Amino acid sequence: PELGFSGANQPNRFIANFNYQKDGTTIGLFWEGGENGRYSYTYSGNFGDNADRLMYIPNDASELNFEEFSLGGTLITEQVQVNALNNYIAQDEYLSENKGQVAERNGAVLPWINRYDLRITQDIELTKNEKNTIQLSMDFLNVGNMFNSDWGVRQFAFQENLLNYRGRNTANEPIYRLNTVRGTSDLPTETFRPSASLGDTWRLQVGIRYLFN
Repeated sequence: PELGFSGANQPNRFIANFNYQKDGTTIGLFWEGGENGRYSYTYSGNFGDNADRLMYIPNDASELNFEEFSLGGTLITEQVQVNALNNYIAQDEYLSENKGQVAERNGAVLPWINRYDLRITQDIELTKNEKNTIQLSMDFLNVGNMFNSDWGVRQFAFQENLLNYRGRNTANEPIYRLNTVRGTSDLPTETFRPSASLGDTWRLQVGIRYLFN
């Protein structure tokens, strides 16, 4: 196989940490920014060996042969699928820049994400010699999401398998169906969707620690 990107590859990652301390109070802010990872555009369907195949990105979807099918009682014609695939490619940065080529393995990149964690601690001296201290802490994880529900939320590729292989026609050319969005009866129109994981929302941790020496 030709060289390709690892699925765990992150093209860019930046981190920074800022701290301010005064009179027993410490405020710290941690920032991490970078793309969320990579993914591949592949076909679904069985080519006879159960192997995944990278998708050919047409210059125009009319280059491909489509099989008509019914969806919710509506006939999805070949032209409807051609139009839908052309529109999808046009709005997708990676596909629109690589027309006429086979997609690279993990060549497409997920959107950039910025995440901030805020930590506030307060030291309370129990004795004058500073040998016994109670430390109270509050950790606001992904604190940006606390102010805007779109901030700090990862986005994922909505439909990595755009085309389903259905066999070959009498001219021995491949036939495809345009896949619907997973879990729905809708044809794909957008590349990314936000994560619905609770791990992408802001969270608050409260702690107490006893320090002595």
